[in-house]
Amino acid sequence: MGSKLQVKVNTNLIHSLTKRGISNNDNVNVTPYFVIGETPSFFDMRPDQNGVYPFNPFTFGSGTNLLQTVAQFQAPEDVFRLIGSVNATYTFLSSDTHQLRATIDGGVDAFQEKVNIYAPATLYWQQTSLPGLATDLSGVETQATVAGTLTHSYTPQSKAFTATTSAGVRSGYDYLRTTNNVTQNLLPAQQNVDRGSAGSVFANRQRTRTLAMFAQEELLLLGERLFVSGGVLAQKSTNNVDIGKLFYYPKAAASYRWPMLGPFEELKLRAAYGQTGNEPLYGQKFAALCGLSYTGQNAVAIQAPCNIVADPTLHPERNREIEAGIDAGLFNSRLALSATVYQKNNTDLILQQTLAQSTGFAQRVYNAGSSAEIRNRGIDVSVSGLPLRTKDVSWMARVTFAKNVGLMKLDTLLVPAFAPPNNFGFSYGAGFIQQGASPSQIYGRDGKGGLAKMGDYEPKFTMGFSSDITYKSFRLYGLLDWRHGGDVVNVTQNVFDEDLIAPDSAASAARLDAFHATGKRKSVYVQDASFLKLREVTLSYQLPDNIIRSLFAGNVTGVRLEVSGRNLATWSPYAGLDPEVSNFGNQNINRGQDLAPYPPSRSYFFTLAVDF
Repeated sequence: MGSKLQVKVNTNLIHSLTKRGISNNDNVNVTPYFVIGETPSFFDMRPDQNGVYPFNPFTFGSGTNLLQTVAQFQAPEDVFRLIGSVNATYTFLSSDTHQLRATIDGGVDAFQEKVNIYAPATLYWQQTSLPGLATDLSGVETQATVAGTLTHSYTPQSKAFTATTSAGVRSGYDYLRTTNNVTQNLLPAQQNVDRGSAGSVFANRQRTRTLAMFAQEELLLLGERLFVSGGVLAQKSTNNVDIGKLFYYPKAAASYRWPMLGPFEELKLRAAYGQTGNEPLYGQKFAALCGLSYTGQNAVAIQAPCNIVADPTLHPERNREIEAGIDAGLFNSRLALSATVYQKNNTDLILQQTLAQSTGFAQRVYNAGSSAEIRNRGIDVSVSGLPLRTKDVSWMARVTFAKNVGLMKLDTLLVPAFAPPNNFGFSYGAGFIQQGASPSQIYGRDGKGGLAKMGDYEPKFTMGFSSDITYKSFRLYGLLDWRHGGDVVNVTQNVFDEDLIAPDSAASAARLDAFHATGKRKSVYVQDASFLKLREVTLSYQLPDNIIRSLFAGNVTGVRLEVSGRNLATWSPYAGLDPEVSNFGNQNINRGQDLAPYPPSRSYFFTLAVDF
């Protein structure tokens, strides 16, 4: 827009409709895993000639017929999501020695979800005092960010160095609202939530604001060989107890490169240090009151899940990371090597402490300060190259390697060893936080009457293998992902063992004997979750220029047709459906619990891309 103003806009609209039914642990013998695990193969669940499904006497009182549930139960999830961004840069000054420009970046992520669950009274597992259920759940979340930056660059006439100074401010906004209308005792064949006699309403609202100021200085010296930078971020958030207090996070980095050094086309050494913060979760700073009905009147009370008391000084966790690395290019850029070693220390951890019942509260949320720390050390390596490059054929291959080792540091007097929430107990295997141990370790029954380490969620290492082959207008891309080591607690297998219909009956009996041994129980369901996965295969075709000119007007500069598949195949010794599983969600500690998850899905994409 003129010679000084440049504007970039990007938008992405996504609409998806998913009909997955029921999964995970329901405790009432409804999900397919439990029904299949309890029903012997000789029982026929198909409906008779009148369309009546037989009652299942093997599902411990619920009578759940899996085929009836599939036919009559509905739980569609309808999602709209809009992701957009805009970048505007205005150049005030541009000369051989000075450049001054202002940039405004804005972004929005708007998410809307509708879920309408319908379980008719005809379902056997709905034969209760209030048969038939319908829900109308709606949720919206809007995340928006806007940042303004002023940047000045100076290069003297001698070209001895270049100094770039930047400063700015960023504002963030996050709003979440969910409402769930639930009704029971529905009229026959009615799905509206106002057609039941027993209704309940659940609502949740969250709003968070952040404000940050930042400044940075960059220097390019010694003939553009030495790069040095330093900066600081000051940020405050409404999730902190003191919403007006700024928390400061500095950073610094340096690198030096040698062009044409021996066999290297370029060799660069680099090092960096930086700090970031993990804010408390929304609401953790409040000692909240829960709503309830008391003798027919609206009331509030300290009761679960609101019976949590927060530290009056609750503030963000602090992450400090230092890293060093090397980058190298060889053989006219046909081979590239990059390696990084790092150490990351997390302090001021936000912990939940169980309180005595006499306090009237269940838990306390607080910063552990220097009494608890998580340290991670690791290495990342990638090697990429062009084994083949001719006029018509190009082959780019890349191999990556990553290894991370975590360590827990505790002042055991202030923070004794503990099992984090969300687990199925030590009999199966659960996370255990203790001094000098991995924060991702799995503790369980050792078969000798005690507890011992049975495994670790963290893999020993991961590797990736990608290949990108281009032949004239065709391109073929593939990606393999290899995880060696790492364990998962396979509670799903226990479901089939307990019901005595596991396919490996002899091994199943042995697992049950060890699992139930009096006084000597053993956690036999902690299993190796190594895998090799074919993550993606993509085939694309770029229309030649002469075909584009003959089919389209002059404004079209490129047309690409593409077909791709993701999560196409898995090879693993793990006995479950997917070794990448976490029953309690994407949490940092106590992952890898497997109980009746939704099966992994393959995805196929057909793409038409047109450039104007």
